[in-house]
Amino acid sequence: MIKKEEKRTEKSKVIAKKLNKFLEEKKYKEKFNLSELVILEKKVGPVKSDIKIGLISDDNQKIIKNVELLTKKIESINGVVSTSNSLKFGIDEIKIKVNDYGQKLGLTESFIGSYLSNLYLEKKKSVSFDEKEMLDIKIRSINKDNYENFKNVEIPLPNGQFVRLYEIARFDIIRSFEQLVKDNTQKNFYVYANVNSDIVTASEVTNKIEDTLNKIEENGVRLIFKGEAEKRKDLKNDMLYATSLALLLIMLAMLYLFNSFRDTFILMSIIPFSILGVLIGHKLMGLNLSMPSIIGALGLAGVVINDGIIMMTYLKKAKNIEQIFYRASKDLDQLFLQQ
Repeated sequence: MIKKEEKRTEKSKVIAKKLNKFLEEKKYKEKFNLSELVILEKKVGPVKSDIKIGLISDDNQKIIKNVELLTKKIESINGVVSTSNSLKFGIDEIKIKVNDYGQKLGLTESFIGSYLSNLYLEKKKSVSFDEKEMLDIKIRSINKDNYENFKNVEIPLPNGQFVRLYEIARFDIIRSFEQLVKDNTQKNFYVYANVNSDIVTASEVTNKIEDTLNKIEENGVRLIFKGEAEKRKDLKNDMLYATSLALLLIMLAMLYLFNSFRDTFILMSIIPFSILGVLIGHKLMGLNLSMPSIIGALGLAGVVINDGIIMMTYLKKAKNIEQIFYRASKDLDQLFLQQ
């Protein structure tokens, strides 16, 4: 049983908006040094994010740049409630490239990598025993996390002399990922967003960021669309097939019932008017046309066809206008008597 003081009087969208504003005013993201801070809302149905765009490329640095570009672009659109992405950064990596001087000395990247791994990585040296269990004795460098010491490591040369690492190699520090997501054996990075459907739809957001998406594809990054766009595409194909089949079966049923192409097409002609009524209703109420609206419009078309069949059957039983008025008044009297 819900107590009176526990009842929620505001919609989740309104609460989420207030919470997001509160967190921005308090600057909690900067205060606690957070990489991401978003408000999540539970949604009904298979689509958990209104917008889900995947970016695919073998160049990780190119992915980082374009994911951040797309996220900022979506954030700038009015009506977008929250945005996030799947970029989870780990410890920065140092890529070592042997320079010309190092190559002249006969050094290779494989040799340097092997030497540094033996020097810095934790190694198991021996095994000992205590009163309870077996113990592994491991050693590691105390300078493991000292970047200046790392640059000044002495690398042995074939002639027995030594040279410092920074003299024979170039260092490239790149951002690495804490985890990677793979779909169909491909490494994917996703941008997520939820929208306030009263202000903007996911389709409208996708249209507004079309220039940015084209720019990303020109940079050599492949895009895949999921979320509502994926479900809408699947539903669109299913709806086209189902609608075509339904109209064909309706036409065949009416041809069998009335044995007349004229009567059949007269009844079929009311379907566009029912769709027009749906469009006018959405316009007057300020609602965006969505897939549920289209499903409802098709249901409405079935209702008006059914009413049309009843009306056509009623009219065909009358031989002239007087009989139509007579039958109509008779049915109306019966209706009043039932009430």
